[in-house]
Amino acid sequence: MTPLPGEKQSEFDKIMESYKNFMMTKIIANSSDRVGLIFYNVSNKHNALVMENIFTVHNLENPSAKMIQSVEKIKKDFMLNYGLSDQKVSLHQVLWLFG
Repeated sequence: MTPLPGEKQSEFDKIMESYKNFMMTKIIANSSDRVGLIFYNVSNKHNALVMENIFTVHNLENPSAKMIQSVEKIKKDFMLNYGLSDQKVSLHQVLWLFG
């Protein structure tokens, strides 16, 4: 979503737009590549290893129009669906999910 004139886009919005653009490029250039989206240091958990404060939004799969369309909903409902946590997760724990 493009911000209104005079409105600053948040860093999170920039990242999600980059993710969306990346997936669109992958669909065109090499649709057999797989992408995924994981949030960590969030309040809710949803992942294959049932690790706290890690939420798998998109499993590692070929990019699709459905994944791209979901970006706006993710941005809009982030705090409701994922939240933020004071508990920190190490990056190596997140990488175990894609191992």
